[in-house]
Amino acid sequence: MAFKSEFIASFIFYLTYYIISQFSFKEFDDLRSIEGIIKPLLIGLSYNYAISLDISGGNRVANPMLAFSNWVWMLNVYGSQQVSEDPDSISLFTSNHLGRYIWLYMVTPLISSMLAAKLANKHLASISDSMDMSGPQLLFSDRLLGQ
Repeated sequence: MAFKSEFIASFIFYLTYYIISQFSFKEFDDLRSIEGIIKPLLIGLSYNYAISLDISGGNRVANPMLAFSNWVWMLNVYGSQQVSEDPDSISLFTSNHLGRYIWLYMVTPLISSMLAAKLANKHLASISDSMDMSGPQLLFSDRLLGQ
């Protein structure tokens, strides 16, 4: 459940970020003066929407570095505390399975960002023919993405 929640939220955020960052207001003279306000506002709204999609029951971490720092902190605090007085007993970190899913919060945003970039490239390539966007830059090279 946490993988799905992390993947969907990251995918929505990265996809909207990639598309909005490549869009230009050259054809809309009225909006060119506030382009620096509209783009960050739309990206912020997509981020808030992605955060609100927490379907994992409160276990979602919005920032991979935050998940990693929590894991390091728990390892340092609970890694040295033993479950019982026996010197051969396991630590609280191991017994409570703390940090077991750290890979989830580190790998999932990478996978979702690559898929979002692939979809954004296809979208930008399809609209660049019908709309003059002054040649939008593709996010990743086609060779890197396996085309």
